[in-house]
Amino acid sequence: MRSESTCQSPKVFLNCSNDLGVQCSRSCRNPDFMDCFSAECESGCKCPMSLWEDGKGMCVKKHECPCSHDGFLYAPGKQIPNGCNTCTCKSGKWDCTDKKCPGTCSIYGSGHYKTFDERTYGFQGKCGYVAVQNKCGNQPGQDKFMVITENIPCGTTGTTCSKSVRVQLGRTELKLSKKTYEVVDLGVGSQIQYRVRTVGLYLIVESDIGIAVLWDRKTTVRIILEPQQSVCLVLKS
Repeated sequence: MRSESTCQSPKVFLNCSNDLGVQCSRSCRNPDFMDCFSAECESGCKCPMSLWEDGKGMCVKKHECPCSHDGFLYAPGKQIPNGCNTCTCKSGKWDCTDKKCPGTCSIYGSGHYKTFDERTYGFQGKCGYVAVQNKCGNQPGQDKFMVITENIPCGTTGTTCSKSVRVQLGRTELKLSKKTYEVVDLGVGSQIQYRVRTVGLYLIVESDIGIAVLWDRKTTVRIILEPQQSVCLVLKS
């Protein structure tokens, strides 16, 4: 049975009486020492009231508390990414920036779609699909954009080998192909500035209104939307 003499300094021995046991000792995982509910008091060594258990058996000051993430402990001041935001370990808690992050819609394989809200769908048809659109119905057409994809089968098996990708930006439509792209003037709509470039396997269309389209020239398309933009339609045949 443990006694006060078995506790390594600065820990102190708690002998259960009417007090909460060591299972309710404040620790870096519970830096604010929230109420603890336990059916039975446990005697043992605990940190004194001025210190916190750091998760490794040591007693530290509150500002020295590490933070926990995915089973790992991070020292105070360490930073981890959280989407487009950054979280910093401060006194046992993560303090994260609160920037609005771009959304991503992914289209891959022979008709698999993952929308901006992380939902997945499957469309195996041969028709074209409006993957994303920002102006619907009678909404004014200023800075209108739309991305349309279509599966292209190969051979007699119906297996999808590539996609047809069309990007409409105002009055301009870009028809992407494996080697290049074609520009079509639709005659209606605003003039939106855009850039087309190649990065590795990807053909990338970037615009000044906060939408980008990345295509691997085969079956994968990623649509990235800046937070200032909103869509009225995702996925329509």
